Amino acid sequence: RYNLLWNESCFRLKILHSVLEKAWTLDAGKITSVLYEDISRCLLDIQDYKTCEKWCERSMEQYPAALSSYTSQLKLFFSCGDKEKFFDVMKRLRASDITIDSETLELIRTFM
Repeated sequence: RYNLLWNESCFRLKILHSVLEKAWTLDAGKITSVLYEDISRCLLDIQDYKTCEKWCERSMEQYPAALSSYTSQLKLFFSCGDKEKFFDVMKRLRASDITIDSETLELIRTFM
């Protein structure tokens, strides 16, 4: 039963990825920061770090002033254990004018 649910989730994620890829090609401005955060979270759930990084980068390009762009990258680099990139994102976040919420602060504390 678990494998069936897992396979169904992966299938749905592939469809979502295809739809968002098409939207990105046609008009990236229609993809909200929430959608970027959602696709990144789903990709992290299945440990597809390479594709997750692509969407995190796109989120950062389109929404450089959104906390979710930073937290998605922080979660990615935390999950794959890339301390160098994690701390780079953290430095850029601290240098920005973005207010850090308690969840992001806890993530930073956990990684340190």
